[in-house]
Amino acid sequence: MGFNFSFAVGDCILHRSTYFQRIGLPHPPVTSLFLGNLGDFERDQKQHEKIIEWTKKYGSTFGFLDGGAPTIVTSDPEIINEVFVKQYYTFQARKFHPSFALNQKNNPAVNVFFAQGNQWKRLRALFAGSLATGKIKAADPIIKRAAQELIEVFKSHENGIVDVVPQILNFTFAVISRSALGIDEEFGKSTYLNRVLEILSLGETTKKPVSAFFAGTYEFLPATQYLWILSQILGNRNFKFRDEMWYKINATINIRSKESSKEKSERHQDFLDFLYEAEDTCFDNTTNKADLDLKVPKKLTREELIQSARGFLIAGADTTATLLNYCLYELARHPECEEAIIQEIEDFINSELGNDFKSLKRA
Repeated sequence: MGFNFSFAVGDCILHRSTYFQRIGLPHPPVTSLFLGNLGDFERDQKQHEKIIEWTKKYGSTFGFLDGGAPTIVTSDPEIINEVFVKQYYTFQARKFHPSFALNQKNNPAVNVFFAQGNQWKRLRALFAGSLATGKIKAADPIIKRAAQELIEVFKSHENGIVDVVPQILNFTFAVISRSALGIDEEFGKSTYLNRVLEILSLGETTKKPVSAFFAGTYEFLPATQYLWILSQILGNRNFKFRDEMWYKINATINIRSKESSKEKSERHQDFLDFLYEAEDTCFDNTTNKADLDLKVPKKLTREELIQSARGFLIAGADTTATLLNYCLYELARHPECEEAIIQEIEDFINSELGNDFKSLKRA
């Protein structure tokens, strides 16, 4: 029996190594039957350079094995439009890092960013109502305050050199932690930021045996998901940090649930408020909307609320900072565009629509 099981596992791993060959999609040579192309992809933590290299060699659409997970990469605008616009309901969740063995369809710890199937549809429907444009605008004061604090940091280095990258990260982290978690720390002095960056800095999977095991056993998720949770509890210090964050957000929700109308009106509303309202009152218990094909409860559980708020921070701060830094880099390379954008911003600020932004004029 043991021999037959081992043979079946080996046959499965061998079969997946020919996946892209069987569907006729260009792909780099598989360098490891167990980890596919993961070693090449993560080498020296230069994944973006490897994607560029493979794109030049294999075209705008190609595949590679990210551990045991077949992954398609594309820069074809038509395919991107199909995925993100025309069939967004089909292509639902972000892909986990291959060493994360979590069931994305029914795990209560999975938020809207990573959920799949009917759980994703339900969470997306709730988010669509709770994070409508009007409600997002209510969080403007939080964003403006962080922007003003960022400007003050830049002013303090007016006659010198300032490293923009960490300051932009401080800005995005402040905005998201204040608006999604109810955590208001002093700008640039967060006790959470370095811990979040530790979670995101996964390193090279092939150099960590436990992570490599989970990355290479993608097809066996129904069994390995329980082993992964156990490994997190026993050997991952970041598990304790995630637990601490859970209790912090839960405590904030408990405090707000006891607020009077007067107390609530005396502070700025944020995303945690909007998601909490979705938990209680935003929707009926059932739906017949076309994009939610089953009748399911339409309110966030406490666990989903906490995981969603935490997901904003972990998934949003670093990625948003990277985007802003890249934009600043491109503007520095093209000063003619910089002047045009500055003029457009100032024209808006000086218009009636921009009255609320006058305090954030360019220093």
